[in-house]
Amino acid sequence: TSLCDWSQTCALPIWQSAVASAAYRTGQRLEDERYGKVQDFSRKAGVEFVWHAVPAGAPEWAKDVGQTWNEGERAEVRRNSTLAREYVAAFPSLLNAERREWMLKDFVREEFTRKGLIATAVIHAPDKNGDERNFHAHVMVAERPVDADGWMKHKDRSLISRETLVEIKEKWAELGARQLERAGYEVEAERWRHGHKTLKQQEAAALERGE
Repeated sequence: TSLCDWSQTCALPIWQSAVASAAYRTGQRLEDERYGKVQDFSRKAGVEFVWHAVPAGAPEWAKDVGQTWNEGERAEVRRNSTLAREYVAAFPSLLNAERREWMLKDFVREEFTRKGLIATAVIHAPDKNGDERNFHAHVMVAERPVDADGWMKHKDRSLISRETLVEIKEKWAELGARQLERAGYEVEAERWRHGHKTLKQQEAAALERGE
């Protein structure tokens, strides 16, 4: 499966399994119709929260993780098609589980479902032997929008643009800062708000704050 961070967009190519990727991310047991097998990651540890988000008016099948990604694979017939885009990002370490959920839900709504896109979003806890602060999100997004009739004919090509990536990074930074402020961490919120920028830009913002 493909992984990425905010520094790039990450594509899941047609020769991989979107169902397997979704099963692994969510820690679920899903039927993979294209490969005729069960993708079972129900024993996977560290899955803190799963939210499968769909646009208003989407078909009933779109509300199910397994059906969504099986239908997504059926919709892509070109040899060079991509099945999904994935984004991975860390949460501010000072946020609790509830605030992480709020932050992720706001992000998915504002960046994807309001644009007609389906997203399977997951929060993973830190690895057992890793940094205990590393709570992070995986967001799988179908490039092809949906409406009441199903998948639309054309994909949303804006997802692969640098402008969209910049917008996504800024949105994640702003939403993280918002939750930090609400939790009473005003100084940390201001740092997080600029944390996605270059070191030079972060230094300028810090100097402006008197740090």
